[in-house]
Amino acid sequence: MDIGRGWISVDGEEVVSVQIPSFYSGHMHFRPDTLDFGRAVGTYVDMSFSAARSSSDPLLRGLTFLDKRMGKRSLASIDSGQLHQFERVLFALRCCAEGLAL
Repeated sequence: MDIGRGWISVDGEEVVSVQIPSFYSGHMHFRPDTLDFGRAVGTYVDMSFSAARSSSDPLLRGLTFLDKRMGKRSLASIDSGQLHQFERVLFALRCCAEGLAL
């Protein structure tokens, strides 16, 4: 059941890798119904920012940290302790890019 791999690169360095078989061994602790990275990206493009932000899917919520609609004030108000590991990685990247302390 290998349906592929998705990744996010920053300045040529892979920072997040989403590979289906690795999740079955507990990597990043996704539910099996949220493992389709391609579906998540396709869905994200067609949904509102607020719908993605309030989604139950950690992939969709994580992608909001890469979206320009996430402002600095909103970013600064996020409690990173409440984030899924995938979200936390993208949150940290965005904070670094915006010059915000974690």
